[in-house]
Amino acid sequence: MLYLGCGFFGGVAMGVAYVPAVAVLLKWFPNEKGLASGLAVMGYGAGGMVAAPVAQTLLDRFSCAPDFVGRTSEVTTVTQHGQLFAQDASGTLKEVVYAGASDLVGTFAGLEEGFYAVGTGSSGVAETFMVMGSGYAFIIGMAALQFRYPSPEIEGSLEKMKPKAAIDKSSNAIEPKQASVNPSEALRTKQFWCLWLGIGLNSSAAYSIIASGKTLMLETFGATLPEVVTVAFAGTYVAMISVFNLAGRIVFSTISDRIGRKLTFHILWGSSVPLYLCIPLSVHWLAVSPSLMPLGLFCGSSMLIISCMGATAATFPAYIADLFGPKYVAAIHGQVLSVLIPAGLIGPAMVSILREKAIKDALYDLVSKVSPNDFEAAFGASLDRLDDLIQAKVVTIPRLLELLPGDTIDPALFIYDQTMMAMAGFHIIAFCCNLLVSPVQKTKKL
Repeated sequence: MLYLGCGFFGGVAMGVAYVPAVAVLLKWFPNEKGLASGLAVMGYGAGGMVAAPVAQTLLDRFSCAPDFVGRTSEVTTVTQHGQLFAQDASGTLKEVVYAGASDLVGTFAGLEEGFYAVGTGSSGVAETFMVMGSGYAFIIGMAALQFRYPSPEIEGSLEKMKPKAAIDKSSNAIEPKQASVNPSEALRTKQFWCLWLGIGLNSSAAYSIIASGKTLMLETFGATLPEVVTVAFAGTYVAMISVFNLAGRIVFSTISDRIGRKLTFHILWGSSVPLYLCIPLSVHWLAVSPSLMPLGLFCGSSMLIISCMGATAATFPAYIADLFGPKYVAAIHGQVLSVLIPAGLIGPAMVSILREKAIKDALYDLVSKVSPNDFEAAFGASLDRLDDLIQAKVVTIPRLLELLPGDTIDPALFIYDQTMMAMAGFHIIAFCCNLLVSPVQKTKKL
C-alpha cells in the first residue's frame, strides 16, 4: 500500500500538480525559460522547509513508544519456529524483539536496551499522512484556480521585451517561432528517450538519499557521535536538504539560460558521481577517525546531491522547450515525468535490498568469528537455525558484537557502501545519455 500510495498515486499527483504550473510560466517568460521552470518547481523544494517541522509536530502528537518487557538479564526467552518469545510474570509467552543501542538511536527518548513487545507502540506515520494529505489537497486546489495564460497580445509583447540571444547548437536550443514537435513525434526521437532515461536514473539515485539520508546519519554518525548527531540535529539536516534543494532549482535553472541546458546537465550529472562516492568515504573516515570532519563531508555531499537533483527537476522543462519547441511543453513534460513512477520505486527499493544484503553479509561475517558454543548459549539455538534467527531479528549486529572482542569494528557503519556506489554508477549512465542528446531534426518538427 505504501508503494501504491507514495509511488504510483504520489507520482501521478506530482505530475498533475506542477506540469500545468510549468507550462503557464513558460508562456509568461518566453526568453528566460530556465528561470521560469525554476520558479515553478522551486516550490517543490521549498515545501520541505515547511513540511518537515509540521510533520515532526504531527509525529510527536500521534506516536507512542512500544511496551518494554525487560533487559537481557531480566527476561527468559525461548525461540519457537524462528520467533522470539519472552515469559512474563504470569508465565504467559509474549512475542518480543531485541533492541540494542544502535537500534534505539533516533527513536523515542528514554528507551533502554532490551526486549520490546511485538505489535505495541506506533510511529504515528499513518495519522500524519492523513492530516498532511488533506491539507495539501485544499492548498493545491485553491492555487490551481489562479492559473491564467497570457493573452496573444501580451504573449507577443513579452517576446519583444528582450532581444533574442544567438542560437547556440551546443545548448540544443531551437528558435521559438519554429514549429514544435508534437508529443507522438517526440516519442520517436532518441533525444526524448535519452532525456527520459537520464532523468529517471538521476531521480532514482536522489530518492535513495531522500529515503535513507536521515536513517543513514542516525545509524552511522549517531552511534559514533551521539553528543552531536541527535534527533534535533537530524531534523535540522532534513531542513537544510530542503534549502539546498530550493537553491539548486533556482540557481542552476537561471544559469542554464546563460550557458545552455546541455552543459548545465553535464555539470549536474557529472559532479554527482564523486559526490555519491564521498558518502561511503566519509563513513570509512569516521570509522578510522571519529570527528566532525567526516560528518561535514557527509552532510555537504548529500546536500549537494539533493541540490543537483532539484536543479535537474527545475531545468529539464526548459530543456524540453529547447529541444521540441514551446507549444507542447506540458504534454511532453508529462511524458518525461512518467519515469518518476518507476524511479520512485526503484531508488528506495534498491536502498532496501542492498542494505538488507549488506546487513546479512555482515551478520554471516560476525557469526563466523563466534564459537558455536557461545552462539548457542546466547541465542538458545544452534548455527543451523541462523537464517531463521536472522529473519526473526533475534540475531542482530549489536548482540553479536557483545560476543566478540571490544575492538571489533561495527560493520553497521558500512551497510550503505554498495548503495552509494550503485547510485554513482547511475549518474555515469545519465551523463552518457546527456552526451547523446543533439538538436532535433527539422523534419521532425510539426
